[in-house]
Amino acid sequence: EEESTDMQTSAICMTELSNCQASAGLTYLYIGCDKYGFRPPPKTISQAKMDNLLEMMNEDDRKFVKNICYKLDENSVTTHEQFKPPPPACGPSLEVLRQWNDNDGPQYVLQISTKGWNDFVKLVDILRQAALKLWAAENPCDPKSAHWLKKFIVSVTEEELCHGALWANPEPGRTRIKIFMRSFEEQEGTFKGIPLDDPKAKAFVDMDNGRVDEEAQKLLDEQKAMLKPDHAWSILWAEGKGVDPKK
Repeated sequence: EEESTDMQTSAICMTELSNCQASAGLTYLYIGCDKYGFRPPPKTISQAKMDNLLEMMNEDDRKFVKNICYKLDENSVTTHEQFKPPPPACGPSLEVLRQWNDNDGPQYVLQISTKGWNDFVKLVDILRQAALKLWAAENPCDPKSAHWLKKFIVSVTEEELCHGALWANPEPGRTRIKIFMRSFEEQEGTFKGIPLDDPKAKAFVDMDNGRVDEEAQKLLDEQKAMLKPDHAWSILWAEGKGVDPKK
């Protein structure tokens, strides 16, 4: 919980994924359901990229981001190539990792957390809109893209999927990945088999003010379209539980 509040979730998950990719056995298991997942802002943003993003904002938003939400760390330095660990043979290529990480040199570091939820939600929206303006020519919904725009669009779950499967070296990588898809059986008055008035619904589908988050669902559908499941199955919704292990 402490790491999650401090926005360390993504970094920890990606490190563990990299560790798994050094294994000679199964390296990644994806279980696709109906929730796209948490979409936080980047923990760090390079000074050059942040300066470009700030140019896309109005004066009030610029002050909010630069003076309240992020702080420039000028002590962050460029790591020499000989000190950078090589990527795992079945993981993303060095070129993809360089494009995605971009953590050399001075960095703006996130100062707020999910404890200040209103400011957090405001920041996410400001950065997302600025990124979409700055990189308007890019397709943020392309699951195979490693463009930095995705940092402001995708969930931690999709970032894991990219590192674990979509960006994996196709030769040694794909044979070490398993893709499972679980869905709820469609029923009248439900969304993908999920009754939205059930208190447990928000645990199984992305909600925004009591309604389905359509943007998140669109991203999820496009994500799933890129995957060929090894096994897919459906279950009935269990009232008040969602998933009932006994059924």
